[in-house]
Amino acid sequence: LDGSICGPLGARGPRLMLSGDLSMALTHTLRAAHGAVLVGCETLLSDNPRLTVRLVAAAAELPPLPDGAAPLRVVADSRLRTPLDCNLLGGGTQG
Repeated sequence: LDGSICGPLGARGPRLMLSGDLSMALTHTLRAAHGAVLVGCETLLSDNPRLTVRLVAAAAELPPLPDGAAPLRVVADSRLRTPLDCNLLGGGTQG
């Protein structure tokens, strides 16, 4: 649902965008409308997402939230592989 992928699983290659501006605004609207977002560890390792709400102002149904506001971010990681410097924890620089 985030609209992009990195290269092969585990690679830190260039991002390939799979959706357009309207789809990305919908994704952020859905994030803003829910209390939590769940991703699997492989998604975290492959895409290094932030899972913040940045594009809600584009959706008229909800009042705009501050840039970077985010629902609770949950990672399904049964082997404790989540890197402490990942974007989700505020330590990285990617999407």
